Amino acid sequence: MRCAFIRIDDRQLECTRCGRTIVSTFPPEQCHARCRQLDEEGPSLLAMATSATNAFATWMAAGMPRRSAAEIEATFAICERCPQFDVPSSSCRRCGCGCSSAESVLNKITLATEHCPDGYW
Repeated sequence: MRCAFIRIDDRQLECTRCGRTIVSTFPPEQCHARCRQLDEEGPSLLAMATSATNAFATWMAAGMPRRSAAEIEATFAICERCPQFDVPSSSCRRCGCGCSSAESVLNKITLATEHCPDGYW
């Protein structure tokens, strides 16, 4: 996502999302910078689809190993304490994957070949 700049004086622009300021005489709509709010919104749909495809391919190639119910529960407890965990959607803001205590293949924690993008598990 790109910053949404507004002009704050003759030479400065400020992003209304992340607060970044830049010096530019160009119109705000012509200034492009990667917005710092990206982490709050998570990865793009394309990035999540690519990641899920790669995860399932790796998991199937490894013989479809699953974590035990106890491992899933312990791992989910780690996710719940993480600042990147989004409670309303029960998903990770870093990778976009669903994370829960359910024993479903749609739950990233269930797939024994998968790991946390920040290295917590």
